[in-house]
Amino acid sequence: MAVICLIGAGGTGGHLYPGIAVAQVLCQRGWTVAFVLTRGDRGGAILERSGFSSQVLAAPRLSRRPSWDWVPLPWRLGQGFFTARQMLKRLRPQVVLGMGGYVSFPLVIAARAMGIPTVIHEQNAVPGLANRWLSHVVTRIAISFPETLPVFPVGEVVVTGCPIRQPIGGVERTVALRFFRLSENRLTGLVMGGSLGAHRLNKLLTQALPAIIGLRDQLQWIHLAGAQDVDAVERAYREGNWSHRAVTYLDEVAYAYAASDFAIARAGGSTIAELMASALPTLLVPYPYATNDHQFANAQPMSRGGVATVMREAELTPQRLAEWVRRIVADTAYRHQLKARALTFKPSEPSAAESLASLVATFNPLSPQ
Repeated sequence: MAVICLIGAGGTGGHLYPGIAVAQVLCQRGWTVAFVLTRGDRGGAILERSGFSSQVLAAPRLSRRPSWDWVPLPWRLGQGFFTARQMLKRLRPQVVLGMGGYVSFPLVIAARAMGIPTVIHEQNAVPGLANRWLSHVVTRIAISFPETLPVFPVGEVVVTGCPIRQPIGGVERTVALRFFRLSENRLTGLVMGGSLGAHRLNKLLTQALPAIIGLRDQLQWIHLAGAQDVDAVERAYREGNWSHRAVTYLDEVAYAYAASDFAIARAGGSTIAELMASALPTLLVPYPYATNDHQFANAQPMSRGGVATVMREAELTPQRLAEWVRRIVADTAYRHQLKARALTFKPSEPSAAESLASLVATFNPLSPQ
């Protein structure tokens, strides 16, 4: 059977997970969906567990600064374009959706050259290089943040919000706490640094634990630590005799959101959307080396709207982190105020996946809308 929609995604969970969210909606509408990843992308295993097939496309990284990597770039782009054309001829998609990242570039360019409708989605407030270039050739552009509108061509852009995976926002708290074997009588803090964890966040939190030891009977933790740090994080919680669950990675992230009362996290576009859809008061610590400082830009609307606290990593100390945790735990009214504000935050729009799926569907009128 021919693939109706081919989705280019991967490189990071920030591109892949919104793509999965859209694919889930399209499949519910009767579409056939497949993904395109780069060689060696670990997203293949995630897609397999989610029930989606994937294709592999060799795609070069698009370096932002002049370097020797630019010398073979024309050859590599040409090779990627040729391979993408062969893939498109074989799969015969009706629509191609690019979710960002360098795998989208040759795929979308080849689709456009073949007359296949193309849509791209930008998860972050500051668009990546691939989407900036592709915005001049694609059929339509979807964005998460209204602040991104001036960056793209007038009249071609739709604000959909950032798609979030099912069943985020739909798991009951008691069910989630039972899943982690945690208490219903304590607040739960969630620490997450993205799909691979965040070494600096892990270190700051474990260093802050002794300063909040007095909260041990009121507070428990779910910590997505990543493979590099999970043993050290586990040891820190055990030494303090904290109730906790520390894991390398979690497929069932919807359960982590549902079980939690607040979060400490990076500020990727999809992470923000998931946190806000879960109405979690959050301390955002943008990754300082993100391209064009886009995580800090992502966090600014939340800061201005009073839905989250934003701290630069260089400014955050274990002491300041401990102070923030103490206030969140102690001030129930403040915590509930933040939860209420989070529900109104636009990039967490619950219908984002539906909106983007409907935009894609306009280019295949014979399929269910």
